[in-house]
Amino acid sequence: MILAFVYHFIEALLPVQFHWSRKYLVIFCIALVGCREKVKNIEDNGVDYNKIENAFYTNDAAVLLDHFYITLDSSTYNNLLKSEFLKTSFAGLDKGLPDFKPVEARATSFYIRGKKHYIEILGPANKFKEAIGTTGFGFMIDSEEDFKSAKALPGNKTSKTYLTATDTASYKINGEEIIWYRPFFTTGSILTYMHTWYSYYNPEFINLLYNKKQSKYSREQFLEPVYESSKLFQAITKIELVCNKADFQRISSEFHLLDRQMASGEGKLTISLNEVDLVLKLDINIDKSYLKEFHCKLNKADTTNLDFGEVQIKNSGKKSIWKFNKY
Repeated sequence: MILAFVYHFIEALLPVQFHWSRKYLVIFCIALVGCREKVKNIEDNGVDYNKIENAFYTNDAAVLLDHFYITLDSSTYNNLLKSEFLKTSFAGLDKGLPDFKPVEARATSFYIRGKKHYIEILGPANKFKEAIGTTGFGFMIDSEEDFKSAKALPGNKTSKTYLTATDTASYKINGEEIIWYRPFFTTGSILTYMHTWYSYYNPEFINLLYNKKQSKYSREQFLEPVYESSKLFQAITKIELVCNKADFQRISSEFHLLDRQMASGEGKLTISLNEVDLVLKLDINIDKSYLKEFHCKLNKADTTNLDFGEVQIKNSGKKSIWKFNKY
């Protein structure tokens, strides 16, 4: 019945010269109705999928994972910090900008560098005063638009609630203050332990940092001097988050504004970000959203299995899975 209604409704809307053959119109209607039927799996949890799932998207700007951070308890953090496997085998580690100094025993945070992505590991005494269990996910808006003129979200969707705030993040390089990126983010009174922001990046930052001349910013260019291809970690391929209702609604709505493809089913929403799948699982019984696990692509096969306390690493072939206990 729904299919028949959709068929006649679309047929009536199209001018005569644009009417499709009956065969293709039926196929289109089946696909459209199928998309709506698929969403019903987790609607009972109170999330309005009419607002967040999109059948079509027209925004050409890619939204890419840049990096994420997680704040760990003291024991787990110190176990990772002292790990010979991380230092000698897994990836290049450093203390961050501006000179990427080696990590020492008293560091309160450190970075794990891949070819396209990096991970920021924070201890409980981190300088940002982030609470244990807090996570943050930074995404890059990869647009052809010039950085100086890119002052609005790509696409034509708008919202009075989500991604209404923007700012600039600057850094001092060689004594010169320069804008690194311009993030968009959601503000509000609801407490969250899972932060998200979506940024345009300034190519002039790389030019000043590495004394190069680049017309466009790329993650690979930023990470090239600190990425160690002889070690295991290459790139992140999947991130799985368990979200309370507020965070689930917010994050999915943000990606809807950015016109990303989404697929729902089995109590979860999968957002396609080119080489990374971001999976949101809704749990209406939790107050604090958390990172459940992430998957990595490795440069070579490995079978290492390690338990650091609240974090477990399991490598198999050219894949690594990091699992996190709920705080």
